Amino acid sequence: MSGPSGPGRPAEPVGPAGPAGPGPEKRDRGGFLPIGLAVGLAFLYLVGIVYIAPRAIPRQNSIAPLTENVLLWAPLVLYAVVAVVLTLVRRTSMTGAGLLIALGVWLLLGGELCISAMVV
Repeated sequence: MSGPSGPGRPAEPVGPAGPAGPGPEKRDRGGFLPIGLAVGLAFLYLVGIVYIAPRAIPRQNSIAPLTENVLLWAPLVLYAVVAVVLTLVRRTSMTGAGLLIALGVWLLLGGELCISAMVV
């Protein structure tokens, strides 16, 4: 009789066979990038047209108080903070990334619209 490493069978290596228990699970990132992009662009253009544009037109011989300037940019700062927080949370990271991409697209296209309006 032959043992486990008898003739015709290769000898098995001695040592650790692999991990003793299940390792940490690799989870995919959560969220949906196109939804974040669409919601972000819709929100930013709505805020830009309804809230920021009427307040950004300079008044003749008038200096806006500090509180008015702070309130003008508050929605954008709040949007950016929410987008970064959603990006850092693993379950919503793709949605947050979509919001950040939407912010970049909005700044690029919105800046172009502002410059063309100022030139005219």
